[in-house]
Amino acid sequence: MFFDSINNKTVLIDGSSIDKKYNVPILSNVVSGDIYSDFLSQLSKIEYPVFNNISEIEYSPNSVDNKLFLFTMNDGNYIYVNLDRFESVNKYFDMVVNFNNHKGILYLDSGEYFKILEN
Repeated sequence: MFFDSINNKTVLIDGSSIDKKYNVPILSNVVSGDIYSDFLSQLSKIEYPVFNNISEIEYSPNSVDNKLFLFTMNDGNYIYVNLDRFESVNKYFDMVVNFNNHKGILYLDSGEYFKILEN
């Protein structure tokens, strides 16, 4: 499912890990214990075509939301998404056609809006 950059292991869908590195998204930081199992479960609900476009995953909790993640996409966009809304990422390709080739941040954590990044 992803490469854990902290432990240098590839984490599989069942939560086990192996030493071999595959071309999968990279988890760049530690996900807190109670959030981790939900993270694994929700990540497995992202459909392959979209999942394959994720290059990096960062656990990004803040004072309002301790279940917030930031996805860096291979096409140059970013997605903020709450753990409870991971399945909404499956609509990514339908949403990205409306960006008019702009790059930016798609906020799916508490709504659905896009903010264009300045050059």
